[in-house]
Amino acid sequence: RSALGHRGANHAIHSPFRRRRDLVRGAGGRADGRHIRERQGQDRVHRPNVGVQVAIKAASDPKIAGAVAHYCSAVAMSTVDVYHKFGMPMIVWGAVLPDITYGNDYKEIHRVNGTMINQNEVAADFMTKLGYKTWVILRDTTDYGKGHNAYFSKLLTEKGGKVLATFAATTLLLDAIETVGPNRKKITDYLSKVKNKDSITGPISFDDHGQNTVAAITKYVIQDGAWVLWEDSEYAAGKRKLAGK
Repeated sequence: RSALGHRGANHAIHSPFRRRRDLVRGAGGRADGRHIRERQGQDRVHRPNVGVQVAIKAASDPKIAGAVAHYCSAVAMSTVDVYHKFGMPMIVWGAVLPDITYGNDYKEIHRVNGTMINQNEVAADFMTKLGYKTWVILRDTTDYGKGHNAYFSKLLTEKGGKVLATFAATTLLLDAIETVGPNRKKITDYLSKVKNKDSITGPISFDDHGQNTVAAITKYVIQDGAWVLWEDSEYAAGKRKLAGK
């Protein structure tokens, strides 16, 4: 037997697996066709805790010889200890976080696809050769987002590029959860104390009603057929005048 994940993205490997199984069965295998039997684990929402449950269920079944698993890096990272503990071979087919294979010396863990290091080597090389040298990075706050940001920034700089700024999307809530845990009261207390938090919309400071006191209101003016930030325009510099002035 071999264990397969069963998320939406995992359907990409189901058809080749089935074709291989059918070829084995048709090539003089046992009459009951037990050379390869499919067992599907449920992990539809990329949740690490569910991934661990599925991995334990599969790894504790002695009839399952190995696993082909994981599109989501966070789930893969949460399950490698399980596969190692049970001595179950596992081949990653999609997850790209380097620590899945390099974070431990687990002989059971293998990966056929590249890592985010390989991805960002190609990305940085390709984009800098096209002439794109200066960047602003918008990333998520998971290990996946942090990893891509770190590798792309490093490789871009090595190739002569420059990162002007980096912004973390949905920083506040995820930062709160990472800091105090998934506890509603603690998260509420954390948010009530936010002062001058950098974000893509500007600094954030909540008052006692939970309202950001730094309103992000930006002024634009049309200059030569294009929208221009007022402070950067020739109108603000006094070189031009608005109609009717």
